[in-house]
Amino acid sequence: MRSRVGNSRTQHWQAVVRSTGPLPAVSDGTTHQFLPSRIGASNAPGPERRTLPRPAGQRQPERQAERSRNMNVQLSAAQQSLQAMASGFVHRLPYMGLAVLAYVLFHLAARGLRGLITSLAEKRQAHYAAGLVLGRLIQATVIALGVLVALVIVIPSFQIGQVVQLLGISSVAIGFAFRDVLQNFLAGILILFNQPFRIGDQIMVGAFEGTVESIETRATFIRTYDGRRVVIPNSTLFNDSVTVNTAYAARRLQYDLRLDDAADVDELKHRIRQALLATGSVLHDPPPDVLATDVAGTGVTFRIRWWVEPPRRSDVTASQDAALAAIRRCLDEHKRENGTEPAAGVSTAAGS
Repeated sequence: MRSRVGNSRTQHWQAVVRSTGPLPAVSDGTTHQFLPSRIGASNAPGPERRTLPRPAGQRQPERQAERSRNMNVQLSAAQQSLQAMASGFVHRLPYMGLAVLAYVLFHLAARGLRGLITSLAEKRQAHYAAGLVLGRLIQATVIALGVLVALVIVIPSFQIGQVVQLLGISSVAIGFAFRDVLQNFLAGILILFNQPFRIGDQIMVGAFEGTVESIETRATFIRTYDGRRVVIPNSTLFNDSVTVNTAYAARRLQYDLRLDDAADVDELKHRIRQALLATGSVLHDPPPDVLATDVAGTGVTFRIRWWVEPPRRSDVTASQDAALAAIRRCLDEHKRENGTEPAAGVSTAAGS
């Protein structure tokens, strides 16, 4: 009976060895055989032992268990992280409230400073636009300072020096990216403080002419005489020529008149002057003048010039209308008296 059991075990292990491959050779060229008496012995000869592979059905539950343990560890770490965040948030709540209070105080102070500067600018109309822009800049600066103070309160590790260093590093890139914006901003500041024109003045820039409505840090808004709004960049106003029609109290207008038959030049000049003074829209000081600018045959070209106040477009148009009507009546009267037909002239409405 014992011999049968021993033989069956020997046959079993021999089958296992055949399925796993040949046995390793030792230094004498022989191979070890797996005998029942040598299986599991700690001092068994041979280069190394072979671990028998486990069936796939036994490895799958172990892998699932290992995955479950890893997932539990990750969930536990996430839960601990959330608890730490919640605890830190609750701990920082008083500081957040203090930061909000500091920001509100800075915001109120900024609004108060802007209102004070605006009221002072309204009392001094000469610097009204500059006061408005200065108030906006001060308000923005104070609010930015309030934001930085609030960040320092909420985040103790936050340092203003880091922001300054970052701005210093990125100033070159910002300068290239916003070159046009910065150019318009600086031009607007210079225009507001130098005041080549003010809000309400009537100016002419290139093909645009109208009344200045607003002077911002980026652009200037003008309203044309036909009711349109034109937005002109401040850099254009700062670099190009600008005609300010209302810079002075009075403005001179002129009109060129051609007479084909002028028998008495001095008499015609005197009559034209008197006709202009009788309109009421022409200034007596300085008085109007009539100059002979061209003589061809029996014809004479007169340049008629007069001053109007105030020099706004509506007043200029009304004065020109009254002056030309008075000149027409003067010429008609001269025709009735002398029986000659004075010829028409060419208008030049712009002041000279």
